[in-house]
Amino acid sequence: MLGARTNSLTHQLVLNLAAIAVGVTAIPAPAATALPARSVVLTVGGSQQATDLDGLLEEARAALARHEQGLQLGFLEAAFEALQRAARLDTANAMVALLLARAHLAAGDPTAGIGALDRAVELGIGEAPERLHIEARLAGAAQDWERARRAWHAVRASEDPPPDVALWLGWVEMRDERPRQALSWLAEAEATLGDARAAYYSALCYLMLDEPTAQRDALLRAVERDPRMTSAWVMLARAEHGFGNLVGAREAARRAIEINPRETTPHRILGQLAVEELNFDAAAGHFADAVVLAPNDMGALAGLASAYFARRRTSRSLGPPATALRGLIDAEIKQSLRREALSAAFSYTWVALVRLDEGRLAEAGRLASAPSVGGWASGLATRALISFEAVDDNLAGHVRDALGADASEEMKSALQRLLEARERRRFS
Repeated sequence: MLGARTNSLTHQLVLNLAAIAVGVTAIPAPAATALPARSVVLTVGGSQQATDLDGLLEEARAALARHEQGLQLGFLEAAFEALQRAARLDTANAMVALLLARAHLAAGDPTAGIGALDRAVELGIGEAPERLHIEARLAGAAQDWERARRAWHAVRASEDPPPDVALWLGWVEMRDERPRQALSWLAEAEATLGDARAAYYSALCYLMLDEPTAQRDALLRAVERDPRMTSAWVMLARAEHGFGNLVGAREAARRAIEINPRETTPHRILGQLAVEELNFDAAAGHFADAVVLAPNDMGALAGLASAYFARRRTSRSLGPPATALRGLIDAEIKQSLRREALSAAFSYTWVALVRLDEGRLAEAGRLASAPSVGGWASGLATRALISFEAVDDNLAGHVRDALGADASEEMKSALQRLLEARERRRFS
């Protein structure tokens, strides 16, 4: 059940589940506060480049600041180039090493960044706030929580700390599986910043602590402060489901889809809700939507299996020739599920059959004709089945393709009967 409590799970597993729920591989860190750069004229890819050490450092700072602000592509490369030239002028310059650490952080390489930072410390960079801030962010990116904690506390004690230090400390404590400590920092961040991220991280902490009411309250604060936070809507859908509020769960999942139509989890939630209401038609459609977005999503495929075969027992007959072929395709789907011989060809074919049941023949045809389907016999037979139902002129070609594939003799016979039925229909 989606709303099952987590008291039997470890904290780290809860974090992993929450990460999966929001469609990411790790709990996202707060957005970085850009470090200030002194004013400098910078032309990326142009001819105006500094040649002295101070000028190169200014150029690198400006490029990094612009990259962190997301102003234009190419600035990170410009920063690395300036720092490489600076390093050639002075191989033992602490500021060059520090800015190189910052560049590696921006490039998503915390290991290289920490190496450069340690080099800067060896060269005497000292306890400058810029160094502490870079160290804190690098340590967090490397999941060195103790070092990140020490660095953020040092940033907090510095002369002019950034306003989001409490948010970062809360994030570090949460990632280090210390939800109670995290909540105290996150409460401060909510009070001072009114930040939706602080409320969302608080919800994750309450999930670890198995405090569902507090979790739901935190999520409601998060979506109130940032109505476009997809991850909060997804988790709110799960929370409302846990309270048995199916209407609230459905609304939250739909809001998540409105914001990010390519997020698979809310489609899966809607599918599960429909299964619980025994609405297998709707459930199959929702799970099929998730499979189209993520053909290898095992959760979506498992949900589709439960809804699809339940619906097939009560779905309309396609007529004798089509029904026989459809039964063979369904049997191949069941066999593939048992063998776990799953692929994009399998997934797209299966969803095409769902769309066929829904009467969405054009979409079914597009899915069955996707390049990923390739030469899979059941996929090619599905194209023929859709063409037969659509009464178009492509049936003979689709049957010919399927007959040339590695289809069973029984499936080949069913395809021939389908073609013969079309001919009889044409001349009747």
